[in-house]
This record gives sequence, structure tokens and C-alpha cells, in this order.
Amino acid sequence: MSDCDDPFSDRNDTFDAPATDLCRQIVEAVGEAILLHDRLPPYRILFANPFAEALIGHPAAGLVGRPLGEVIKLAGRAPRSLLMQRLCEALPYEAEIVTPWQSQPFPVLFVSHTPLVKPGAPMLLVFRHIGAEWRDRERLRLAEEVFEYSPEAIMVTDEAGTILRVNPAFTLITGFAPDEAVGRNPRILRSGRHDAAFYENMWRALLEEGHWHGEIWDRRKNGDEYPKWLCINRVELPHGGVRYVAMFADISERKAHEARIDYLAHHDTLTGLANRRRLEERANRLLAGSRRGDVGAALLLIDLDRFKYINDSLGHDVGDQLLIEVASRLRAAVRADDLVARLGGDEFVVLLEGVNKPEEVAPLAEKLRARLAEEYLVADHRLHTSPSIGISLAPTDGRDLNALLKAADVAMYQVKTTTRNGWRFFEPELDVAARERQALESDLRRALQEEQFVLYYQPEYDVAGRRVVAWEALLRWRHPTRGLLLPDVFLPLAEETGLIVPLGAWALETACRDAPSWSSARGDGERVAVNVSARQLEAGDFYGTVVAALEKSGLPPARLELELTESALFAPTEHVRTTLEALRALGIRLTLDDFGTGYSTLAAITHFHIDRIKIDRHFTANLDRDSHMAIVAAVIALSAALKLEVVAEGVETADQLALLIERGCLRAQGFLYGRPLPATEVAAAVPSPS
Repeated sequence: MSDCDDPFSDRNDTFDAPATDLCRQIVEAVGEAILLHDRLPPYRILFANPFAEALIGHPAAGLVGRPLGEVIKLAGRAPRSLLMQRLCEALPYEAEIVTPWQSQPFPVLFVSHTPLVKPGAPMLLVFRHIGAEWRDRERLRLAEEVFEYSPEAIMVTDEAGTILRVNPAFTLITGFAPDEAVGRNPRILRSGRHDAAFYENMWRALLEEGHWHGEIWDRRKNGDEYPKWLCINRVELPHGGVRYVAMFADISERKAHEARIDYLAHHDTLTGLANRRRLEERANRLLAGSRRGDVGAALLLIDLDRFKYINDSLGHDVGDQLLIEVASRLRAAVRADDLVARLGGDEFVVLLEGVNKPEEVAPLAEKLRARLAEEYLVADHRLHTSPSIGISLAPTDGRDLNALLKAADVAMYQVKTTTRNGWRFFEPELDVAARERQALESDLRRALQEEQFVLYYQPEYDVAGRRVVAWEALLRWRHPTRGLLLPDVFLPLAEETGLIVPLGAWALETACRDAPSWSSARGDGERVAVNVSARQLEAGDFYGTVVAALEKSGLPPARLELELTESALFAPTEHVRTTLEALRALGIRLTLDDFGTGYSTLAAITHFHIDRIKIDRHFTANLDRDSHMAIVAAVIALSAALKLEVVAEGVETADQLALLIERGCLRAQGFLYGRPLPATEVAAAVPSPS
């Protein structure tokens, strides 16, 4: 720039006042950016001081002559004209600007914008970088936003603990409006749950470490207590003094959710009793003391008798309600400190603390037996079940939960397979029997694979016609070391383990195959009778199994007789009903076996159109007793009324036969007519005369 063009020169007639070197030095030394530009568009720059050069990012020589709008622009999408509109207001103005030589926008304060000396003279623009101030105000503005809109309550107190300020979330959580809290002490929030030591530790942490956080219970304005998570920070002010800033959140819902998760993790969802996890935790603590000899313990394992029949026949809803009622009775019968748990299904456990001798447990065991055996009224059904209870003692029978459960299970199994509706303590002899049972189960599984089973056949005799009408197929097991085993040795175990299903299918197929082989010698009218268990009917496609056996053997359906146990007809499922109806529609005869020993009902007999009834051998063997004779006579009369054939099992003497004939029973089966025979001997067999 030449002297004649220097706006600060006294030779430049643009100015009313002469410019001096001192004036130039002052302008260049000012700690703010100064631009001189034309008063009229396009507002060309005439002068820039060093601070303006530094702020804009370009030397003054390169700025002179450029329109102001090309050098300084408002950041964002603001139009170029907006800057001059703001500057013409002659008021301080903050804005973020950009220049062609600065890559990022930066904040400035336009301090003044005034004409020099006279109207029409150039304009003097003074501005400065306000990055630090801008950031400080931005932080303050954000802090204020956070304070006002934070979902967490914020409370500020002075060093003495007087509340100075609270945010809206504080009011929402505590119920105290700002004018009700400011000026008071935070003690207005105390619930009273925490002692003086709790608050002393809090203040010690604030004074020594400058902060404290933790869970605390407080009280709302309405008196409700609630848990909250509280963080307090000690803030040292620049000019001296202290402020405490507390932030807290109501964690009632989180605590309730955690409690629910913990409850579900330790309780049975159906009954509300403890589950196995909680039982394990409690037993571990209890048995640790038992091992030290501090205290004894007892475990009662409870299984409901015939629960499956109720569940299958009346539906799972009724079964579930029954389990809930059982759980309620168990809780009511034990002490508050005793633990009642459900292991699953219909198995329950009672864990007793502070017992050392059987005589201390026996009264409770009998109490539980009697209580659980009482009638249940569930969904308008009057239900009856009973418990089989096995008892083990710690540390005598085991020093951990698994050992106690195993011992109690052994004892419970003995009750289950004998009397039911009872209780029994574990004894070492029972464990030996349990191991033998386990070995027998392994042998039983192997026997199925190795075809160690065989069928024997016993005749059923028509006394009036003096002829054999059917042959009952009876299972025998040729055990490799124990010899020929009868069904009462292994069938209960097969039922319990479910092996009766494949074993029964084998027996059915084998009987259907054997029967035609003696037809030519004995005639085609004799039937073959095969025993069928409830589990066979309930599992899989039993109808398909029967049809396949008949088709494979060529045996006509009319020559097959299925003997059903009473348990199969006691509260049968819909699947069992349709299966039996379909089988009878084929022409297969249905016989109710062992009548009088289970749960037979007239409804079941008539509903399934049973063809025959078999009187159990127990009654036949005791015909000399009036009570048994009366039962047999009633069964015979009932069969006659329902037009059913009646067969007496276990007939061994002529006297028994005479009494049966006298009452009208003309079908008999027993040693009097023949013992069970292998299939190869059936064709030549001749029954003993009556």
C-alpha cells in the first residue's frame, strides 16, 4: 500500500482527522482484529491489522481489495447478506465464522462496527476470537440442560449441608418441590433404616476422598420408603468454599426386578416352593455344620402315589392344581425354619434342621403322610392320592445332598413297591437291594437285546363245554446266571423303567406268531391272550403295533385277546380311549385282568365294552373265607348282569371249582387244568378233567 493509499495517512482526504504514526502503531498493537472496509457494497477491505491477519489466516496484503463477504462468512447455511445485516445493527454480535484460509469454523465476537470520522467514510470493524469464552458458555449451557432434564435427581448443598438447588427429577422422585427443599437439610429424606455409623462412613469418604456412592434407603414426602443409588461429590470452589453435588436414581423397579430374578432362580414357578438350587445352597450350609457335629439334619423325599393317572386323565391343569395344594399342605405341616422344595414332577423334599435320631423325625413323617392322604377338592373333582416317603439322616446316611437324596430314594422306592402311603428310614440293607435292582435293570436291558425272553402258555378252560377256549401268554426270562425267572421278579422293574413297552411289543408279536402253529392240531377256535400294561397303551402307536403283529403272523383278530390291567382303565387318556375302541372294532377281545385288586369302576367297564372279567387268584385261593366268597359271588353276579364272561384265575382244587360252578362261573384257569407250557408243547397238551 502506498502512502497515498494509506487510510491512516494525513494526506488521505478520506479522513477528517490526520493519521499519525502513533495512530498506526496503536491500531497494529491492539489485541483485537481490526478491519477497515468500504462503506458501500461490495464492502472491499482497505486495511487489516496483524491480529486480523492471524485470525483470518491470511496476510493483510492479500486481504486488501477483497470484498468482506469473501473473507468472512457465517458458518452453516446463513446467507452472505446476514453478516452485514447483523453488523449494521451496531451491536456486539457473536457468531461462528469461516474464512477461505481456516479449515474449521471458529467463534468470534464482533465488538464494534462504526464509520470513521464522517458519513460516507470507511467502516471500522473490530472483532476477536472468543473460543475459550464460547466453550465455557457452551459447557455452562449444557450443564444447565443436564441439570434441568436429567432423569436422575440432582441436589446441591453448601458446606453446612443446606440445600441450595434441586432439579425437576428431584421433585419427581422425592415429592418435595424446590421451595420445600431449598434452605433445608437433606435429613428430610432420611428413612431411618441406616444407623449413625453409616452416615459417619459416608462423611469420612467425602472428606478424605472427595466422593461417595452406594445404595441407600430414603423416604419420600408422602412417607413411602424406597431404595436409591446415590453418588455425592465434594466440589472445591475457585474462590474458596465447598459445594456438595448429590445425584441419585430411584432403583425400586430394578430392585424388584432383581428380587424377581432371584426368586425365580431359587423357587419352583408352579408351587412357590424352593427349587433344587435353593435346596442345594441350604443343604450345603446345613450339612457343613452336620459334618462338624454341630447339628444333625434329616431329608424326607416324597413321591405322590398314582399322580400320573390323575394328571393324564383329568389334564395337566388339574394335576398342577393338585401339586399346588400338596405344596400348601407341606408348608403348613413343617416348622418355619424347615425347607420344603419341589424337585420336579410330583417329587418333593423336606429338609429338617436340628434332628439327630429317627424318633425325632417319625412324628413329622406320619403327620405328612396323613395330611397328604386326605381328600383333595380340585376343580370340582374329589381326588385321592397318598405319599411314599423315604427318609435319610445326616451325617449317618450321607454327608452331602446327593448322598442323602440317594439314600432317601432307596427308602422311598421300598415304600413305593410295597405298601405305598407310608414312610421308611434308609437302612444299609436297602442300599444293597437298590444295587441289586440296578444290576437287574442292566441285565434286563441286555436281555432285550440278546432275546433272553420266552413265552409260556397256560390254558383257560370252558367247564361246561369241557374244552380249552384260550391260552394266556406268560413271560419268562432265561437269565444267564439266575435261571428261569418269573414275571413278578422283573415286570415291576420293566414297568418302572419303561422297558415294558418294547418287552410287551415282543411278547405280542411272539404270541401272534406262535398261535397259528398249533391251530392244525387243536383247531382254529382257541384264542391267545396277551397281557397289556397301561404304559404300552399310553406310549406311541399301540394300535399300529397290534395290527402289524396280526398281519405279520396271519392270526385273525378274533383269535387275539388283550388282557388289560385295571390301572390301564383307571382315568384313561383320550389316546387310550380311541386306541381301545379301534382295537375292539377290529374284533379283538378285551379282558379286564386281576379284577378287584385295583381301581375298577363300572363306568370304565361299560364305556370300553369289556368282553370278559378275570377274578384275581387271591380271591380264588381264599374262597373258604366268607368275605372273599361274597366278593367272588358279587363279581359273578355283576358279570351276568352286564352279560360279560367271567373267568376265575388260580383254580387249583376241585373244591374251588365246585364253589365257582355253584355260583355260576364256568370259565377257569389254574394248575387244576394245567401249568404254563412252552409253545412247542401246547399242541399236544391235554388239560386235566374237571
